[in-house]
Amino acid sequence: MPRIEVQPDLLSAGDARQSALAAHLAELSTQLRSTTADAAGAAGDGGAGSSIAFFGHAWSSALDVLADTVAMRGSNLGVAAGAYLATDQAVVRRPGP
Repeated sequence: MPRIEVQPDLLSAGDARQSALAAHLAELSTQLRSTTADAAGAAGDGGAGSSIAFFGHAWSSALDVLADTVAMRGSNLGVAAGAYLATDQAVVRRPGP
């Protein structure tokens, strides 16, 4: 049977990196919404303003989805690390009396 070796500390580190990336993506989404709202306002009430607003909303929504997806993947890494550690602790034989 093939051997599987897992390094839970690396999974936990991956969780931390993914969480940080997700937070950065969420911040970019917020900045994009703000910037495009300002640009839409500056463009006026014509078609340009509504196009800019639509663009900002669409892209920031996509960034929100990406941020959520990255955060969930990071969380999965953290849960996997915990599960591997718990399994290792449950099956490791302890020395006898």
